[in-house]
Amino acid sequence: PIYVRGEDEALASRFRDPTLYVVETKGNSYVNVDLDSFEGVQRAVQGGLVSKELADVVLVPDVRLGSLLFGNGQDHIHSENDEITGTEYKGVMFALFRHPLDRTLSLFYHKQQDKESVHYDPSMEIYSLVDWVNSPGYITNFMTRTLVGKVDNQIPLTAVDLDVAKEILRRKCVVGLLDEKAESMKRFARLFGWD
Repeated sequence: PIYVRGEDEALASRFRDPTLYVVETKGNSYVNVDLDSFEGVQRAVQGGLVSKELADVVLVPDVRLGSLLFGNGQDHIHSENDEITGTEYKGVMFALFRHPLDRTLSLFYHKQQDKESVHYDPSMEIYSLVDWVNSPGYITNFMTRTLVGKVDNQIPLTAVDLDVAKEILRRKCVVGLLDEKAESMKRFARLFGWD
């Protein structure tokens, strides 16, 4: 299970503790780190989330953030306390995909109305969906841009970018569909031995 913000204030306070540790609550285990931001990922690396094997699965909303947790490449964040052991930690990316229009509508709703969402932005209350999609704050072709590292809308995407994004998914991602969530979760469970 995934911890939901606002669910338990006592548990939420543990997510602000500088030391990472496993929290047991209601029969479930969580690591007290929020991976929704660069700062949270930095905290995870500094606290040894991956190197201390504190979790079997990490959930990040952005593949770029997740990539910072693993490997020893140039983008990997190293902890100040890292010993260079030569150990390279690799993750397996798996994702639930949805139609881009459904994703856009959902994100718009969360930004505009869901005060419990990490995406909530009170300034969005004045926007219509059309206004937002045409604003500089909206990222077109989000998944392709994320995978190829061109998140800025000012940088045009090319057919090569689309091919690169598809190849990344083909080689490095186990894909599930949000519209077929139950079947996708069964597939992940079989593949990763979660049965």
